[in-house]
Amino acid sequence: MSDRICYLERTDRGLALSGIRLVGAHADDHWDATAGGSPDAVLQTIEDAAVWIRQRLKSSGGGSGGASKSFPILCLDTDGTICTWTKPEDNSPEVIAAAIDQLDIGQDDDTLEGAIHSSMGERFPNLPLEVNYEPLSDEQTSDGSRQAVVATPDISARLLIDQLDSMGIRIGRVENIWSLIAMGWDPGAPHRSSTRDSQRVVSTDDPVCGCVVMDPGRARLIWTWSKRGQLIAAGSMRIGHDSSGPVLHESDLSRLCADWLGWAAQLGVAPMRVVMVLPENDSESRPESRPGKNQESGSENGPKNGPESDPESGSESERRFDHAKIGSMFSSHWPMATTDLITEPDPILATLRAVHSLEDSALGTHAGTGKLTNRPGRSHRSMYRWAGAALILAGTAVGWTATVLYAQGSDTASQAKSVRAQMTDQIMKLQPPVTDLRLPTAELQARLSLLVSRTGPMQVTAPKPVLEELETVSFVLGMSGIDIDSISLSNTLATLKIRTQDLALAEQINEALRSIEGSHIQWRASPDLTNRGAQIEATFTGTWIRQKNSS
Repeated sequence: MSDRICYLERTDRGLALSGIRLVGAHADDHWDATAGGSPDAVLQTIEDAAVWIRQRLKSSGGGSGGASKSFPILCLDTDGTICTWTKPEDNSPEVIAAAIDQLDIGQDDDTLEGAIHSSMGERFPNLPLEVNYEPLSDEQTSDGSRQAVVATPDISARLLIDQLDSMGIRIGRVENIWSLIAMGWDPGAPHRSSTRDSQRVVSTDDPVCGCVVMDPGRARLIWTWSKRGQLIAAGSMRIGHDSSGPVLHESDLSRLCADWLGWAAQLGVAPMRVVMVLPENDSESRPESRPGKNQESGSENGPKNGPESDPESGSESERRFDHAKIGSMFSSHWPMATTDLITEPDPILATLRAVHSLEDSALGTHAGTGKLTNRPGRSHRSMYRWAGAALILAGTAVGWTATVLYAQGSDTASQAKSVRAQMTDQIMKLQPPVTDLRLPTAELQARLSLLVSRTGPMQVTAPKPVLEELETVSFVLGMSGIDIDSISLSNTLATLKIRTQDLALAEQINEALRSIEGSHIQWRASPDLTNRGAQIEATFTGTWIRQKNSS
């Protein structure tokens, strides 16, 4: 990676900018912000930081054209950032915001006693529209366990990104220091495991690794859990410090391991390998406090530690960082893991340079903080402008095409009207209308005679003598011993249904129907007989005899 990493140092729970650090392969430039807590002062600090970054990029002379115009990584510190666990179904920003809102309602309502507050809402910062919620990977944890979520106040990062974007400086991706620690120090990370496996393969399984990096400038221990460089949990804790720098005591390691036990109970996994990156004992190599930088004192979960808290120490250097003693104390509190202890003059600088030395292909597996990484900038606005211009041109083309088609349609309608008028004139010349005739009656009679001579006389079908046949059938059905179900005389068929107990009587009726003189219906030779219990159902069917047509 040829460009620098920009590291944001924040204060006031992550809402204000306290410093900027530009780290390259052989460069480490730092800018401290002036004190000020008003909104105008915060905005002025962002503008001053952007101007200083632009000046440093110009003076570095990197990139094409003599000056770099991009940062591959913008890294956020842990100030104000919280990593806590939630249920996998509750890790969306909407659900977290709803839990925080429910907590506020319960606190404002004094009439409700014993209100049940959401424990998840109490663990997240109540800063609407200023916090980015990012769920971490749960692929490496046990089935059915909780999932870690990182809540980062990102208002200062968003303002700086927008200010740099207005200057033409692009940001490749936005990461927090936890992700960079997992990428830079996890021995199981893909870019590190390939080097390890090329020498000698010891195990094919990469256990969960815990990385602990001390931030001496702010007296903090920053820790991560990761597997193959993929972050699954993280946290930070304050430690004691004095005028010479941070002091690490056994109580700090006890609090760290107690915090890890809580995470292990929630995620179902625990680190089996630990990498600790601590400052060197040499006071000359240890970075001194920078003027204007916010120094935090005390600890989050315990009282402030000072030099008098360790009476068993020897010299100040040995008392501050006795690495052998620190490793022994940590192993006694976390005995199930293998501990690697690494010393660096500045652990944060070493972490940033470890990631800076990675190839772009190794960084490509990490998505970064999506909300800030994908924040719209000048390129997006330019794309929107070009897209809007393209839509205007397309709309203009469509409008012009519609106008041409409408004009062509009007011409076609005029031509059709003209053709219709010409056809009407020609027809009127050959066959004038009746109203224009002097003797219309004679003319109509002549036309009727002509039609009759062409088609012949009109044939009218004679009506069927339904009433006459109904009267004839009624005489036959007047015999005793039968029940009439239905009589149907349609234009084509005649149907008669009766019920009787005597089969001979049914056949006698059929013979009587067939022997009626002058009947217009030809009855079938035999009826359809069906047994209906003690009776016989007889169906008589006949067809009309064709009659002569009358004109």
